[in-house]
Amino acid sequence: MINQVRNRINDITMNATKRKNEEKKLNQEKDQIDEKKVEIERLKTKLDNKKRKLNEKKHELKMHEKFNLFLEQVVNEKDGQNKEFENIEALQNRFKNLKNENKKLLLRVNNLIDSYFEFMLFRNNKLIKIWKKPGNNRSKNKADNKLFCLK
Repeated sequence: MINQVRNRINDITMNATKRKNEEKKLNQEKDQIDEKKVEIERLKTKLDNKKRKLNEKKHELKMHEKFNLFLEQVVNEKDGQNKEFENIEALQNRFKNLKNENKKLLLRVNNLIDSYFEFMLFRNNKLIKIWKKPGNNRSKNKADNKLFCLK
């Protein structure tokens, strides 16, 4: 009977140890499942972002389709008008260069306009000072007293 009790105690101890080991495994597997769920959510978000970017690129490609067809027509033109463009990149580079030169010219035009306005203000201020001098015989006619200003 003592042997039976010892055997039972050994069985109970072994079962308790097995149960603890299985509980540890269960907790580890639950942790792994939670980690995998987090990983799945992260990958879903990444996939959604990639799909959104793909749709944006498709839309952008569709928007540029006419332009690309035009560039191909210019490059492949047979009548010799555009022989300096061997490929689309050469034509695009030419366009970029012209665009940059146009920006420079517009900047120069704006600078010239600003200089012109500054000159006109200086001239008008000088005329005002001359007219305000004591003893200056100003005309009583309002049309004669008007300054020339820009619109």
